[in-house]
Amino acid sequence: MEIIKASGYDILATCGGKGLCATCHVQVVQVLNLLPLPNPNEMQTLDIL
Repeated sequence: MEIIKASGYDILATCGGKGLCATCHVQVVQVLNLLPLPNPNEMQTLDIL
């Protein structure tokens, strides 16, 4: 979130970027294999998006 904001992108983040509300999210379309698998809380959030 800090990098996105510092890059000048305007992004809605109701909770201020604390990962509590799911109003902001990014979609990774390349190098997905370099990221860790989502944890159970992240999977639950993804299910409701």
